[in-house]
Amino acid sequence: MNEELLAREERAWAEVSAVCSARAEVVRKAVQDKFPEWPVAVRGASEVGTFCVDVFNVPNKKTRNRVEEFINRLDNDKDVVGTFFLLAMVHSVEVTKKYYTQYAGKKGDGTCLPPK
Repeated sequence: MNEELLAREERAWAEVSAVCSARAEVVRKAVQDKFPEWPVAVRGASEVGTFCVDVFNVPNKKTRNRVEEFINRLDNDKDVVGTFFLLAMVHSVEVTKKYYTQYAGKKGDGTCLPPK
């Protein structure tokens, strides 16, 4: 009986993981398509049901505001995000160079992995 319950639980977690991964990729692609010039990564946040949307190498405050506004609008589009919430994490060139060296100087090519 316990083995059957454990197997069901593992299948359920695998399904949840697949849904999360698929939804994260939809969000990443939407942001990357809008801002192809900068790397974009989507990762799970510490709060369940929330994705951090990281955009790197954004050159100035005005542009960072524009990126944040787009992500916030996307957060309201339940066809895109489903039941998840988005948290915009827009990083300047300076912050990217200092803390996210793997993205420093890179352009958005749609192949970014989430930050570690």
